[in-house]
Amino acid sequence: MKNKVNFKPILLSTAISMGILYGATSCTKSTTKANTPLVIKGIGTGEDVAKLDTTQRDRNFLCKAAEINLEEIWLGQLAQQHSTYTYTKELGQMMETDHHKVLDGLTLLAAKQAIDIPTLLDKQAQEDYRMLANKSGTDFDTSYCSLMIKGHKAAIDLFETEANETSNTDIRNWATSTLPGLHKHLEHATTCLAKVQKI
Repeated sequence: MKNKVNFKPILLSTAISMGILYGATSCTKSTTKANTPLVIKGIGTGEDVAKLDTTQRDRNFLCKAAEINLEEIWLGQLAQQHSTYTYTKELGQMMETDHHKVLDGLTLLAAKQAIDIPTLLDKQAQEDYRMLANKSGTDFDTSYCSLMIKGHKAAIDLFETEANETSNTDIRNWATSTLPGLHKHLEHATTCLAKVQKI
């Protein structure tokens, strides 16, 4: 009996090549011209788009935030499939569910600011995914939890900096409201790693 072929790595490879190009072109500047109507479900036309004091740093922040959420979603799905232990699977499901919600809010915010954000994994996220996909057992769980700790510490620093320094009210409010969830994830990932290391 032949083993079932897993097409996900193949699809990921295709997504990878597209994602690098998209991420390199969409985060450098707004692609919406002032005289071009922008129709977005639930938002309206270009007249409704916020033309505020969105700086390049704010654009970079929204793009980086999108990349972070995409990675957490993909790795969360991987953890649910590859993890040996229930609490690591639960952590993966939490990451997937919560970061989907955060990404939905980010997508609306970016549209309001007339900023295109990435929709595919960036190069570092692709490398993280490949690294984890090649692990199994306790090695996978330990690596996944460690990656979640490292990633959420970096995300917290990024979001706190943006919340303190941006002059864009909408972006500041979104960054501030997202921080408690990131702290919760960091706490859960830290607890999960401690449990795995005791086994």
